Amino acid sequence: MEAIWKQSLYLSALSHVLASSSRQQNPEDALLAGLVCDIGALPFLSFVANLPPEYINDAEIIQAIPIIKGFVGAVVLKEWGFPQEFIDVALVSNNWFQNTSTELSLADIVILSRLHAMIGKKKHC
Repeated sequence: MEAIWKQSLYLSALSHVLASSSRQQNPEDALLAGLVCDIGALPFLSFVANLPPEYINDAEIIQAIPIIKGFVGAVVLKEWGFPQEFIDVALVSNNWFQNTSTELSLADIVILSRLHAMIGKKKHC
């Protein structure tokens, strides 16, 4: 959970800078979008933490997080009354090929932030 929190903070800062530079989205909205884009991983990890130890497989959990976090995040954000644009960020912020309009969206900014966050990272083999 700590790694997800740190990544969210980093993505939110990058999203704020990119939105400020582009002037096509509100930087504060971009900051919030970067912060909540992976919110769906937290309820999933909380669920996993309550499983009996014999059911926990770290490799499977790591593989499941990218698949589950978008759908769970969308439900959480919808339940909390977030606007649709933030819900879309949770759903598509890991999809490098999403493109729903010619305008720069919050999801586009978060995706670009993910790209910038990957620069200089060592690839895990």
